[in-house]
Amino acid sequence: MRAKKYVAKKLYRSVSKGGLTFHGASRLFRMCDAYFSRKKSPAARCGNRALLKYISEATSSEVKGAWTSILFPAEILHTFDIHPITLEVMSGMFSSIGLSPMFLGMAEEMDVPPAMCSFHRMLMGISKSGILGTPAVVGSTSLLCDGNLKTFAEAAKEQRVPFIFIDIPYEESADGIDYVKGQLKDAMKALSEATGVKGYTERLRRMLENANRAFAALRRFYDLYCVNRKNLFRAHEVANFAFPNHFLLGRKELVRMVERRCRGVRSDTKRDRFFSEMYTGEKVRRLMWLHIVPQYDTPIWKIIDNGGTSRVVCDEYSTVLYDDYDLSDPLGSIAARLIKHPSNGPLERRIEHIVKVARDFNVEGMIHYSSWGCHQASGNVSILGRELEAAGFKFLNINGDAADQRNSSFEQHRTRLEAFLESYGQK
Repeated sequence: MRAKKYVAKKLYRSVSKGGLTFHGASRLFRMCDAYFSRKKSPAARCGNRALLKYISEATSSEVKGAWTSILFPAEILHTFDIHPITLEVMSGMFSSIGLSPMFLGMAEEMDVPPAMCSFHRMLMGISKSGILGTPAVVGSTSLLCDGNLKTFAEAAKEQRVPFIFIDIPYEESADGIDYVKGQLKDAMKALSEATGVKGYTERLRRMLENANRAFAALRRFYDLYCVNRKNLFRAHEVANFAFPNHFLLGRKELVRMVERRCRGVRSDTKRDRFFSEMYTGEKVRRLMWLHIVPQYDTPIWKIIDNGGTSRVVCDEYSTVLYDDYDLSDPLGSIAARLIKHPSNGPLERRIEHIVKVARDFNVEGMIHYSSWGCHQASGNVSILGRELEAAGFKFLNINGDAADQRNSSFEQHRTRLEAFLESYGQK
């Protein structure tokens, strides 16, 4: 991990001084990552390579890029050969290699409130830094975070590029689908004008066909992984599967990536070397992670994801599955998918999803991570915990900062996590 951070900081300094473009630095980092990732399982290494390759391509001056929020419908961007980069993902990536203080410092100089979500403060710093170049467009939805409208609109203003915002209603209804469908039509028209691509109906159809293949592969992976005991992926890798499932949706790379995960569960014989054994024991406590995971390296995984006493086997976001798109109504299908996301609408929808996944994965306990500034998640955590305990699951909420390690206390986390695991022996 020290070597990875050292290389990342050297490359960052070169980019910030104009010696390298971010695209060039990302290509060099991708070559080094073959060494950094040598202890991962083959399936995890394959996915890592694909993601780094995509990020490198998406930041090239030869392609049109877009900055988006996590759940923005990437398939409409891929239709116009626009490569979306999820800014929260970039914030997490920079955090994982020790660069979060640089961008958070830039946000502080812009008078961004310190009580704001660290991911969004970082993305404001990233925008200010100019490290990613200038996007062709910025896009976000109202899903997951109420702050999306303000921060992404500000980023679009600073970059002087068009801003596409899609407002998602809480309830699924014919009127709600028509409302979102109308916004998607306007977005497609704006993207057509920005790129000069006119006949995009067939292009969109191909993207949705690829999306349907990805949906089918994700359902297969879910069915395989919920009964899997191979130690192929660590907890943060399991949770972070959610991100490429969105920003790569519509591209063949996502289909290949998920199919490789399925093949790993079925036939890989090499584990992630963080674990001492290839298989998790029958008596190991199976845990579910709720909300986001710390993006930086943290010792908490040695306590709750060691494969010897406990294992994080699933999370809530990467386990969201979708029905195939109706190709006769592409925009209506995309609208329905966005509205039906378990984190949209009433809390009961989220609870129903969590309980189903937990039972499919035979989970005993759940850990919710309330990240700094995420008022939407921490605001309902007491209700969430009460309902999940009533459903028969042990529940623990811990507070921290998923992007800024300086705001997290490992000693406090260790005490609470160890007590949580010890409680399993109590009636």
